[in-house]
Amino acid sequence: MNALKPFSSGSGGGFSPLDLSPTAWYRADLGVTGTSSVTKWEEQSGNGHDLVPGTEPELVASGINGKPTIKFVAASFEYLEVTSGSIIVPETQIWIVFKLNVVTSGVGMIDAHSGAQLAVIKPGASGEFNMRAGIDTLTATGTISAGVATYGYAFFSTATSDAIKLAEEDEVTGTIAAASGTGLRVGARGGSVSNFADIEYADILILPSKASVANAAQIVSYYSRYGF
Repeated sequence: MNALKPFSSGSGGGFSPLDLSPTAWYRADLGVTGTSSVTKWEEQSGNGHDLVPGTEPELVASGINGKPTIKFVAASFEYLEVTSGSIIVPETQIWIVFKLNVVTSGVGMIDAHSGAQLAVIKPGASGEFNMRAGIDTLTATGTISAGVATYGYAFFSTATSDAIKLAEEDEVTGTIAAASGTGLRVGARGGSVSNFADIEYADILILPSKASVANAAQIVSYYSRYGF
């Protein structure tokens, strides 16, 4: 298991995502057990929301800008999940650094689950970056290209201020159904576990509220370690 301290080596200076008191934070060079088969991805906030496999993904040593990633292969039905604890609640912002190796409409990138799909981040057929709750979908400006690393966030809100943003594109806001869930699934979605994704993750940050403009700028600066 890698014991490196969870601080940025990029231009973000001494900033750490832990400064924002996240619900959960996962980084692929921290707290990963296993290489060819990842058996645990420990989250770093201290809240105990560790990801464990349904089917084990792989640790890639140099996946995004020389940094490790956790790689999921759809054909092998690979995913990780947290099976208890309120991870995604109605007011939740999810930041992700990822590389979607195959763009397939509707596959599960991030899913809050409680026996059903309640809040999900997923791509569209042409690489759209979507967030969905219930039957409602909000789509970001810009598109995801297969095999190209990028980042983005989705903010699930109980009010009329849901928001989604892909990399340097403008934020898109709107109103979708209130989202909730008692767990977290990465690499697939749905209560029956389906729609597996060919995806690699370097960083997943889950906040209990939307980051301020200043905090969002810190996160983006921190992402310089991934070449952005």
